[in-house]
Amino acid sequence: TPRLVSVAFDECVLADSLLGEEFKRPSCKCPLKEYALEYLRESPLTTLLAEGTVFLSAESISAIMCDQEMDMDETTMFHVLNSWVKQDEECNRDTGRALVSNIDLAYIKTEYLNNVVRKSGFVDASDVDAALKEIEEMLENQSPDEKEHVVVEGAGKPEYNGIYVRQEEDIGLGEDEVVYVKECREDEDYCPDYGLYLMKARWALTPCVDSSNF
Repeated sequence: TPRLVSVAFDECVLADSLLGEEFKRPSCKCPLKEYALEYLRESPLTTLLAEGTVFLSAESISAIMCDQEMDMDETTMFHVLNSWVKQDEECNRDTGRALVSNIDLAYIKTEYLNNVVRKSGFVDASDVDAALKEIEEMLENQSPDEKEHVVVEGAGKPEYNGIYVRQEEDIGLGEDEVVYVKECREDEDYCPDYGLYLMKARWALTPCVDSSNF
């Protein structure tokens, strides 16, 4: 099965550690190790995320987490590392704590940071807090042009028509709720705050100062 590629890679890493320095030159690369590593890079879902981490030693997981060509985003990288640590938390926790520095936590969604990363047992709470603060600052500094837009036309009241910008974070909204806020036109000095909300399967327009009437 594809996950057994992890076995081949781990055996090659072990063999490398037993060889003398003269066999560790670039010209002495192991073809099997190179093939296994390339397979892991291209197919982490069918290897590492398919219980492939069961077969990895600390040296092997370190090589994978430090590899710059792995086709994984930050959340997937953390999931792989977390899966490996949980196999033997007592023995693997320190390695996990060292390797998490290879993951930019600020590129992980806030819910995952709070519900998974914070509770993993090998990531310092201060690191999670720092990532959350960085995310908050990035959202505050984000240009409206970079955010998702929708156009509302044919609303019951003409003043509701216009371009709405999605808000990434909004106090009181749940996981399945989305909110867009109306954007002022260039020729407007002021426009009322109207919100376009998706709550479960229902869309609604309402003044932002009062979202309780939909």
